[in-house]
Amino acid sequence: MANPLEFKNVSTPVVVVNCKLGALAIMRSLGPLGVPLYGVDADPRSPAMLSRYCRERFLYGLDENRPMEFLDRLSEIGRRLKRPAILIPTSDETAQFVVDHAEPLSRQFIFPRNSPEMIARLVSKKGMYELALELGVPTPVTLFPQNLEDLKAFLPKIAFPVMLKGI
Repeated sequence: MANPLEFKNVSTPVVVVNCKLGALAIMRSLGPLGVPLYGVDADPRSPAMLSRYCRERFLYGLDENRPMEFLDRLSEIGRRLKRPAILIPTSDETAQFVVDHAEPLSRQFIFPRNSPEMIARLVSKKGMYELALELGVPTPVTLFPQNLEDLKAFLPKIAFPVMLKGI
């Protein structure tokens, strides 16, 4: 039986956007197979940017106030590679950016064509919770207080221990 890790063609480049720990795992998984890997992050010290498997580092970050500039930079990387590359965003913001700009990015990159509305729900803690409830996925009770008064009103309804997370 063939080894599932023996790929016939590992020449398709992969561009990883937001090179934190998730991106490092991608680099460490694909790099030993010979996949050409490229990192995009504003921080040159991000873990995946320091990986020995990262062939080239592009020091660009997503500024949500200037998305077209980031789109131009990613498109430039795609043109530089001279062939379609797999694009992997590894943060909520970059995943939303990719679906919001899917049409122009699809000229240089390969990526799943997800619904922008679905990604928006998945990257929102409240949206993810509501989706889990809709689909019948067991999930702990989650409350979304908007202010201190809301929080005080929830206190009689909850049992400790409690986990708090800002959104």
